Amino acid sequence: MAEFDINLGEVKFKPPLTPGDYTFAILKASVEQAKEPNKRSGEREWMIKAELKPLEVEGYVVFHIWSLSQAALEVENPAISLKKLYQLANWPVGDKINSDDLLSFKIVGHTKLESFNGRLNPKLETILSVTT
Repeated sequence: MAEFDINLGEVKFKPPLTPGDYTFAILKASVEQAKEPNKRSGEREWMIKAELKPLEVEGYVVFHIWSLSQAALEVENPAISLKKLYQLANWPVGDKINSDDLLSFKIVGHTKLESFNGRLNPKLETILSVTT
């Protein structure tokens, strides 16, 4: 039998981030390739995974993904389309991007709660504005 030195009586539950409007700093932005092929294109699409920190409250991070698939880039919603996000930020849109550009963005967005594996997680639902 294994024993662990953990006092479960000292564990405090942390509620999920309350849905609402927040200003986010982007802490990390990394480029990754999907593990599975896209159902429509058949390709393992590239994406940018980002960690967003709400500036109004301490101790929370919202994880967000911008797909670099052609279909996602053509959407008019900056929470989905990286091109639309860059346009909203008045950032130059050219034939190359650098994920580090995102680290200078401040995003004002609206969050909602989404259930994932029985746990409520905050999700960036809408981007209201972007500044750099």
